[in-house]
Amino acid sequence: MRKYLVGFAGIVAALAAFARLLRPRERLDWNKVSKPGRLIEVDGERLHYIEEGSGSAVVLVHGFAGHTFSYRYVIPELARAHRTVALDLLGFGYSERPKKADYS
Repeated sequence: MRKYLVGFAGIVAALAAFARLLRPRERLDWNKVSKPGRLIEVDGERLHYIEEGSGSAVVLVHGFAGHTFSYRYVIPELARAHRTVALDLLGFGYSERPKKADYS
């Protein structure tokens, strides 16, 4: 019986540790987050970008379902030695969704 109780306690402890790993690290109210960076119009669409630093240029382009927020910790570090530009592709982040886009 003791063996089963120890095994059960181990399973409960493992599940608790696993649940802690799945917990989101940051909880943000996106309505209260200000838009960093600037908007520029390109071919009639507003494109959002962040630009910091000086020197040789480093351009950060996010992957699918990402945006400039993904680089919030990387940009200041790169900007120490480089002109760092991160952009939100059209339809992502703070950039506009193209008016005539076909997302299917």
